[in-house]
Amino acid sequence: MESKDRSALKNLGTWLARITLAMNRPLLHRHIDLKELLYSGYQNGKLGSVLPFVAKVLAGAKNSVVFRPPCPWTMGLLYCLREVYDVPDLKLFLKFEVDMLIKALDVEMQQLKKANLLQTRRQPNASNNPDLKTVPT
Repeated sequence: MESKDRSALKNLGTWLARITLAMNRPLLHRHIDLKELLYSGYQNGKLGSVLPFVAKVLAGAKNSVVFRPPCPWTMGLLYCLREVYDVPDLKLFLKFEVDMLIKALDVEMQQLKKANLLQTRRQPNASNNPDLKTVPT
Protein backbone atom coordinates (compact mmCIF):
# COMPACT_ATOMS: atom_id res chain seq x y z
CA MET A 1 0.00 0.00 0.00
CA GLU A 2 1.27 3.45 -0.83
CA SER A 3 2.26 5.81 1.94
CA LYS A 4 -0.38 8.40 0.97
CA ASP A 5 -3.10 5.72 1.24
CA ARG A 6 -1.71 4.65 4.62
CA SER A 7 -1.66 8.29 5.70
CA ALA A 8 -5.28 8.72 4.62
CA LEU A 9 -6.29 5.68 6.68
CA LYS A 10 -4.45 7.05 9.71
CA ASN A 11 -6.25 10.37 9.30
CA LEU A 12 -9.56 8.53 9.01
CA GLY A 13 -8.76 6.62 12.21
CA THR A 14 -7.96 9.85 14.03
CA TRP A 15 -11.18 11.45 12.80
CA LEU A 16 -13.24 8.39 13.77
CA ALA A 17 -11.71 8.43 17.25
CA ARG A 18 -12.52 12.12 17.68
CA ILE A 19 -16.19 11.74 16.81
CA THR A 20 -16.66 8.58 18.88
CA LEU A 21 -14.26 7.55 21.64
CA ALA A 22 -12.93 11.01 22.48
CA MET A 23 -16.54 12.15 22.96
CA ASN A 24 -17.33 9.09 25.13
CA ARG A 25 -19.46 7.56 22.38
CA PRO A 26 -19.06 3.86 21.62
CA LEU A 27 -17.77 2.55 18.33
CA LEU A 28 -20.41 -0.10 17.74
CA HIS A 29 -19.38 -3.60 16.82
CA ARG A 30 -22.06 -3.80 14.13
CA HIS A 31 -20.51 -0.81 12.37
CA ILE A 32 -16.85 -1.81 12.61
CA ASP A 33 -15.25 -4.75 14.37
CA LEU A 34 -11.68 -3.66 15.09
CA LYS A 35 -10.55 -7.07 16.38
CA GLU A 36 -11.79 -8.84 13.27
CA LEU A 37 -10.21 -6.12 11.15
CA LEU A 38 -6.84 -6.77 12.83
CA TYR A 39 -7.03 -10.53 12.51
CA SER A 40 -8.20 -10.51 8.89
CA GLY A 41 -5.44 -8.00 8.11
CA TYR A 42 -2.96 -10.43 9.64
CA GLN A 43 -4.28 -13.33 7.57
CA ASN A 44 -4.30 -11.38 4.31
CA GLY A 45 -1.00 -9.49 4.66
CA LYS A 46 -2.74 -6.14 5.14
CA LEU A 47 -1.49 -5.25 8.63
CA GLY A 48 0.54 -2.40 7.14
CA SER A 49 -2.66 -0.46 6.59
CA VAL A 50 -5.00 -1.98 9.18
CA LEU A 51 -2.82 -1.79 12.30
CA PRO A 52 -2.04 1.96 12.04
CA PHE A 53 -5.76 2.65 11.47
CA VAL A 54 -6.77 0.65 14.56
CA ALA A 55 -4.00 2.28 16.60
CA LYS A 56 -5.22 5.77 15.66
CA VAL A 57 -8.79 4.86 16.56
CA LEU A 58 -7.68 3.50 19.95
CA ALA A 59 -5.55 6.57 20.58
CA GLY A 60 -8.82 8.49 20.93
CA ALA A 61 -9.44 6.61 24.18
CA LYS A 62 -6.76 8.68 25.92
CA ASN A 63 -9.12 11.70 25.91
CA SER A 64 -12.11 9.68 27.05
CA VAL A 65 -13.50 9.26 30.51
CA VAL A 66 -15.26 6.03 29.53
CA PHE A 67 -12.83 4.30 27.16
CA ARG A 68 -9.50 5.07 28.84
CA PRO A 69 -7.76 1.92 30.13
CA PRO A 70 -8.68 -0.18 32.10
CA CYS A 71 -11.93 -0.16 30.06
CA PRO A 72 -12.54 -3.83 29.11
CA TRP A 73 -13.27 -2.97 25.44
CA THR A 74 -10.04 -1.00 25.11
CA MET A 75 -8.01 -3.58 26.99
CA GLY A 76 -9.36 -6.38 24.78
CA LEU A 77 -8.11 -4.54 21.71
CA LEU A 78 -4.78 -3.84 23.37
CA TYR A 79 -4.43 -7.57 24.13
CA CYS A 80 -5.00 -8.29 20.42
CA LEU A 81 -2.40 -5.70 19.47
CA ARG A 82 0.04 -7.24 21.95
CA GLU A 83 -0.46 -10.62 20.30
CA VAL A 84 0.20 -9.15 16.85
CA TYR A 85 3.21 -7.26 18.26
CA ASP A 86 4.81 -10.58 19.23
CA VAL A 87 4.49 -12.11 15.74
CA PRO A 88 8.00 -13.20 14.70
CA ASP A 89 9.62 -11.01 12.02
CA LEU A 90 6.91 -8.32 12.19
CA LYS A 91 8.12 -5.15 10.50
CA LEU A 92 9.45 -2.49 12.84
CA PHE A 93 7.08 0.28 11.74
CA LEU A 94 4.14 -1.88 12.86
CA LYS A 95 5.76 -2.52 16.24
CA PHE A 96 6.43 1.21 16.48
CA GLU A 97 2.72 1.98 15.96
CA VAL A 98 1.83 -0.31 18.87
CA ASP A 99 4.60 1.18 21.04
CA MET A 100 3.34 4.71 20.36
CA LEU A 101 -0.24 3.75 21.19
CA ILE A 102 0.75 2.08 24.45
CA LYS A 103 2.79 5.13 25.41
CA ALA A 104 -0.10 7.47 24.54
CA LEU A 105 -2.52 5.44 26.66
CA ASP A 106 0.00 5.33 29.53
CA VAL A 107 -0.04 1.53 29.74
CA GLU A 108 2.94 -0.75 30.32
CA MET A 109 3.62 -3.47 27.73
CA GLN A 110 4.18 -5.96 30.56
CA GLN A 111 0.61 -5.35 31.77
CA LEU A 112 -0.85 -6.54 28.49
CA LYS A 113 -1.71 -10.20 28.17
CA LYS A 114 -1.82 -11.83 24.76
CA ALA A 115 -5.29 -12.55 23.42
CA ASN A 116 -4.19 -15.98 22.06
CA LEU A 117 -6.58 -15.79 19.12
CA LEU A 118 -4.03 -15.75 16.30
CA GLN A 119 -3.49 -19.47 16.76
CA THR A 120 -7.09 -20.05 15.67
CA ARG A 121 -6.50 -18.14 12.41
CA ARG A 122 -5.00 -19.26 9.15
CA GLN A 123 -1.30 -18.43 9.07
CA PRO A 124 -0.32 -16.03 6.29
CA ASN A 125 2.15 -17.08 3.64
CA ALA A 126 5.42 -15.79 5.10
CA SER A 127 7.33 -15.82 1.81
CA ASN A 128 5.42 -12.96 0.20
CA ASN A 129 3.84 -11.26 3.20
CA PRO A 130 4.53 -7.49 3.13
CA ASP A 131 4.02 -7.28 6.93
CA LEU A 132 6.95 -9.51 7.77
CA LYS A 133 10.67 -8.90 7.35
CA THR A 134 12.19 -11.05 4.69
CA VAL A 135 14.74 -13.38 6.19
CA PRO A 136 17.65 -14.21 3.86
CA THR A 137 17.98 -17.90 3.13
